[in-house]
Amino acid sequence: MPFANELSVIIPGRNEEFHAQTVEDVISKCQADTEVICILDGVWPPNRGIQDHPRVKVVKTTTAIGQRAATNLGAAMSRAKYIMKLDAHCKVDDGFDTKLIDAMQPDWTMIPQMYRLHVYD
Repeated sequence: MPFANELSVIIPGRNEEFHAQTVEDVISKCQADTEVICILDGVWPPNRGIQDHPRVKVVKTTTAIGQRAATNLGAAMSRAKYIMKLDAHCKVDDGFDTKLIDAMQPDWTMIPQMYRLHVYD
C-alpha cells in the first residue's frame, strides 16, 4: 500500500497554552509531504484554536486519555511512511522534516537534539 504522506507529526496535548503555535510552527517550516495530527486530549487549549489547514487533522477527545494513548491514536490515524511525536510546546528547525527523512534508516528510532528557549521569545 502506498503511503499518503512522507511524515506524520503527532502533537498530543491537554490544555497546552502553546499547542496552536506549535502546529503553526511545524506547518510553516515543513518542506516535505508532511501532515500534522493534533490530538486535543480532553481539555482544549485556553487561548485560541488551531487554524484550519489542509495538512492538519485535529482530533478532540471528550475525556482525557493520557499522552501515550493520544500518541497511539495519532499513530493509528497516520498513513505516512514515518511518524514523529512532538510535544505541544515546541518549535522546529526549517526543513526539519526533510532532514529527518533524509537521515532515517529502516528500523531506527531517532531522537532530536533539543535546545532551551525562552518560551515567550
